[in-house]
Amino acid sequence: MVNRGWIVSKSVTVSNSKPENNLGSEFNQDPVIGVYTISVASHLISMHPNTLRKYDRTGLVKPSRTDGRRRLYSENDLLRLKIVKLLTERYGLNLEGAKLVLALSLRIKEVVDLLEQGVNNQVYKNSAKVASKELRQLFLDLGIKI
Repeated sequence: MVNRGWIVSKSVTVSNSKPENNLGSEFNQDPVIGVYTISVASHLISMHPNTLRKYDRTGLVKPSRTDGRRRLYSENDLLRLKIVKLLTERYGLNLEGAKLVLALSLRIKEVVDLLEQGVNNQVYKNSAKVASKELRQLFLDLGIKI
């Protein structure tokens, strides 16, 4: 069933190509419930379709693809594109800067999730230790020793 660019996943075969690196893979791992064609996605987030193609080529977003190689954008893809738009337009970052912020945000989210899991499971001390180690490694990866 196709309706004005919105495709329900049960009616199309979708292949999730793996990102070339792990940058943002979390955004692309959710099960596909519904996806938007490039024309609808570009309209929803007010970006030109060529910009979406460029962001796909540079790895900022990796939409699913049909067997015919049509790009299909999920809600998470749209969220990621909105974040990139905010980072580039409001804060003046270039695309590499936006990639870095997205990667750091995902790493920090993982640490926060780890801490929350520890609090919920009453093993806070161990999860806090692991989270601390992860944050220190994050800073070391950036060349900052804390």
